[in-house]
Amino acid sequence: MPSSAIAPTFIGIDLGTSGCRACLIDADAKLLQETRIAFPSPKINGSKVEQDAEIWWLAVENVLIELSKHPACQSLAAISVDGTSSTLLVTNEHYQPLAPALMYNDGRASRQATSIESIAPQNAAAVFGASSSLSKLLWFTEQYPQSKKALHQADFINGKLSDRYVSDFNNCLKMGFDPQTENWPDWLSDLSVPAGMLPEVFAPGTVIGALNKSSLDLLQLKHPVQLVAGTTDSIAGFLATGADQAGDAVTSLGSTLVIKILSPVAINSPEEGIYSHKINNMWLAGGASNAGCAVLAKFFEDKKLQQLTNQLNFDLPTGLGYYPLLKTGERFPENNPDKQSCLSPRPEQDSVFLQAILEGLTAIEKQGFDNLSEKGAKQSGRLFTVGGGTKNEKWMKYRQQQLDSEIIIPEHTEACYGSALLARQGFIKTQSLTTNGKTL
Repeated sequence: MPSSAIAPTFIGIDLGTSGCRACLIDADAKLLQETRIAFPSPKINGSKVEQDAEIWWLAVENVLIELSKHPACQSLAAISVDGTSSTLLVTNEHYQPLAPALMYNDGRASRQATSIESIAPQNAAAVFGASSSLSKLLWFTEQYPQSKKALHQADFINGKLSDRYVSDFNNCLKMGFDPQTENWPDWLSDLSVPAGMLPEVFAPGTVIGALNKSSLDLLQLKHPVQLVAGTTDSIAGFLATGADQAGDAVTSLGSTLVIKILSPVAINSPEEGIYSHKINNMWLAGGASNAGCAVLAKFFEDKKLQQLTNQLNFDLPTGLGYYPLLKTGERFPENNPDKQSCLSPRPEQDSVFLQAILEGLTAIEKQGFDNLSEKGAKQSGRLFTVGGGTKNEKWMKYRQQQLDSEIIIPEHTEACYGSALLARQGFIKTQSLTTNGKTL
């Protein structure tokens, strides 16, 4: 560890689909530096979406070299990594990939998903669907029977950094891990999942090892640096906002509408598209709608949107009751593949049409929070909001009224910052244990 006279610093690494972003923060969680390296987008062929895992590691090496140039990196104490949820690869016994990774949105494992639906319990909502990492794992075991290990995106980087190819509660949820018992469930054997392929799992924010010599050499460091269990990219983004109290919620107003809330109880309701992650002794419950700001992009160019926003008047509701989907089917707040979009009748004024869409998106958001509240996850009043939709101030005021919440636009939203906070959390926890004279 760095000398106690030198304030420790922390690195968070975020793996995406087209790039790696990383940041360095200090002991007070102040952002010191952020860097990003782009890499080739995944190869897409119909429902198949895949990527070479070695691309990820090359990008991580590059961002670490860049961050190592900052003087404060010399007091680095811990690193944590997040990756895209449900991105999976298989390796041999030496952790060498046997095939390209199947990305989070790869949908080729539809037959395997059907098998899972007949065996997995309903409270394991996250494993359902062709894109779950469990469906992908079954596909891999059929196509590559010589496979020895299954790894998520973050797991692979953990191993490269520390020689410990281990995972975390959040990344493993969609592969069947039960965060309530903190174990792999017995029903996985009914799917003929080889137990030896499943990774060892840690709670996010706990120390899982130390950086290996090659990683330390990369950073030009001589002292030990901890590796802390990370999470998925979306949860790291949630943590980045500063939401950390029971009842705190985050809505992402991006292409799709995603809401999450810190709950004292786990909520799993497949029929409503709700499932829960365990994080910091609480539960992060929520879901993702197929509706979102992508609908706006279909009808309006950015310049036109800005012009129409000035004409919005939420004091005069349109009463049109839109349900703005781009295509048939909804995931949340109801899991209904036959849900129809409703964007008619279209008023003559474009500003009224835009307002009706925004009213519809807000109604979906409210229904989602109402469903969560009925099941025990009640909002505290703090609603952190991220995504492109936050630029529309009139919409933000309308949401605040309809949701009866304080809308907060957070300073930080990048997932790498959330991962850096997890690295800091893991380090602080071990320091506390050491102070109390306990063995780590």
